[in-house]
Amino acid sequence: MAPLPTGDVLTVTWDNATGANSYEVYMAKDGQFLLRQSGIRDTHFTPPATTITGNYQIWVRAVGIGGLKSTWGDRMNVVVQQMPLVSMSASGQLSWTTLPATSRYELWINEVDAHGYQLQSGLVHLSNLTTRTYNLSQFSGRFLKIWVRGVQDTNGTLKYSPWSAKSFTVPAVATGSGVSFARSFERVIDGVLAEL
Repeated sequence: MAPLPTGDVLTVTWDNATGANSYEVYMAKDGQFLLRQSGIRDTHFTPPATTITGNYQIWVRAVGIGGLKSTWGDRMNVVVQQMPLVSMSASGQLSWTTLPATSRYELWINEVDAHGYQLQSGLVHLSNLTTRTYNLSQFSGRFLKIWVRGVQDTNGTLKYSPWSAKSFTVPAVATGSGVSFARSFERVIDGVLAEL
């Protein structure tokens, strides 16, 4: 499973077991007991709190008629790491969340087609950003795959957060030339119709 950003909601899912009336989930964080939840009727479970940085181990077992319990299923491992959460505004402004003790950010942008196939690698690569925004309006109407990660510099020793990757279609920006073309086209039609 890919790393989950800190603060995201963790939902565990599993396949339905024949004869199960309910399920039981056991969770540990960094090897220490975290919770045990029984009486789950669905094949998914969301812990009651948002996740914090750490390594989670999760087991699920079925409970049948008369409380008969199966053995615990295979352990699921989930790594929760601090990584920036990336978003884009309706105007094409890219932004990401702050990471603690991060001195700068690295941004990498590829252009992709509508199916996600790469057209151009390294369209943008900035490795020394001290802000948490980047204006994408220059890529109006284009499909982009964007990666952002935090860089922590401690006395010359660099530590990198995991990359946060997102795909976006940059909103198309209307230009003045498009509007004037449409108006002149209407005048030509009006002129032709007047001559008929």
